[in-house]
Amino acid sequence: MKSFVVVGIGNFLLSDDGVGVHAIRRLKEESEWDHIEWIDGGTIGLSLLAYLEEATHVLFIDAVQADEPPGALVHFDLLHEEFPTVLKMTAHEVNLQDIVTLLKLKKGHQLKALELIGIVPASLESGIELSPYVRENFEKLLELVRDRVQKWEQMEARNRL
Repeated sequence: MKSFVVVGIGNFLLSDDGVGVHAIRRLKEESEWDHIEWIDGGTIGLSLLAYLEEATHVLFIDAVQADEPPGALVHFDLLHEEFPTVLKMTAHEVNLQDIVTLLKLKKGHQLKALELIGIVPASLESGIELSPYVRENFEKLLELVRDRVQKWEQMEARNRL
């Protein structure tokens, strides 16, 4: 297990809901970071906790029903903020909220980062293709994830000095 963990959440069979899974597969495929644990969390819910036991930095990627237009990117610091009430819950997001709560209780001060990067879906219909709105900002989503991981690395490097 690694201390930096990025988890893609969502149902791959429900178009934009699977954006987290699409993202994690792409990032894992192209990543040169061997110290990052890339996890396809799908919709497994609380079982995901077992994969996060060694983590000090956790980033979730998910489709997020927020008060923003389809395709908008959102970022939440779940370590220093309560789980955002702006988020509308779907079946797996209820489990994400539970995972975040339990992770905070279990790991407490050991967690250095706990974040959610999401994109507002346009469609949750059956299908494995992302909607044009989400596809349009998919590369920006990946870049935001890469930027967060780089910031984690910089933070850790400063802490080692």
